Amino acid sequence: MKIKFVEISNFRRLKSTHLDFDKETTIFVGANNSGKTSAMVALRYFLVSPNRLALRDITIANWPTIDAIGDAWENGAAGEVNLNDLLPSLDVWLDVPLSEIQHVVHILPTLDWNGGLLGVRLKYQVELIAKLKADYVAQRSAALEAGAKAPGGQVGNIQVWPTCLTEFLERRLRTYIALEAFALDPAAHTPPSERIGDAANITGEHASAGEESFQAADQN
Repeated sequence: MKIKFVEISNFRRLKSTHLDFDKETTIFVGANNSGKTSAMVALRYFLVSPNRLALRDITIANWPTIDAIGDAWENGAAGEVNLNDLLPSLDVWLDVPLSEIQHVVHILPTLDWNGGLLGVRLKYQVELIAKLKADYVAQRSAALEAGAKAPGGQVGNIQVWPTCLTEFLERRLRTYIALEAFALDPAAHTPPSERIGDAANITGEHASAGEESFQAADQN
């Protein structure tokens, strides 16, 4: 079996990126700040070092929405967006011959599978969202109270950590998240060429525009 392609979401510059792999060697080619390093780091984090994820690894375009979730929590609301939808994920799609079914039986989508594509989503998720919410709201309340008190009993206006949810997660993210794995159904997969949105489709020597894009040149 081999990895046929991967799809990276919400990781650094790669908001939504499809990356094909050659049978032998895949080389990333592109200008500085085009996403090559982000792709390599994503593969390393998800497949080798999952405990290294930090706030800076979450696509920065998602930060305002994350802070809006924190604001909603402070106001006693649930928030309109699920925080987990903003965290990085990596879909790994394998090309598996039927003769190797014994190695992938635990991720088969149906008993009718006859070889070919199989997918696994590796996704960072907040394990206990209620605990994160409670901890953040408590810390924010303490920060607001401390900031309102100036020396000598005077009313102050000091900014005390944390001022927002992203600032809180900058220090505490790894306390609340874990990398989870989910089997994907090949029949439900939509090719990047058929999607509507900002996905970057990386195939051969062409990369379409996304939030950031880079080129993958295949060499044997």
